[in-house]
Amino acid sequence: MILITGATGNIGRPLLRELARAGAKVRALVREGATNVEGAETVAGDLGKPETLPAALDGVETAFLLTPVSQEQVAWKSNLIRGGAGSGSQANRESFGGWGGTGFAFDPGAMAL
Repeated sequence: MILITGATGNIGRPLLRELARAGAKVRALVREGATNVEGAETVAGDLGKPETLPAALDGVETAFLLTPVSQEQVAWKSNLIRGGAGSGSQANRESFGGWGGTGFAFDPGAMAL
């Protein structure tokens, strides 16, 4: 399973479409109340609310972390990685990809930001 954040945006939507076309199992992280995303399982969550993320990451092997440029970007990405540590996710630091460089390391037990 591949999780895509930002799956309804200008980059995430075509990425999701191509992955689905290639036969990949894709899950889209969407805001509460958002409509379903064609070609993907959808799960409601918010990168700013860490408690919503473990369910989104359950069973995920790879996550594409796409966030807008913001002062909150490091916190949002860190929340997702920490959420993966508390879920059934098989994702590891090599399988968390993203747009934009925030330069954090994946070590949920010892991450200090």
